[in-house]
Amino acid sequence: MSTAVAACAAVLTVLTASGLHELQLRLERWDYDRHLED
Repeated sequence: MSTAVAACAAVLTVLTASGLHELQLRLERWDYDRHLED
């Protein structure tokens, strides 16, 4: 049972990290485009 919990935690950590990375890229692109218009 504890192995299943550890596996779920690992998957959740990877998905969260991937989501945050994608969000950071999107925000950086938005910031770049916003300053490009100035």
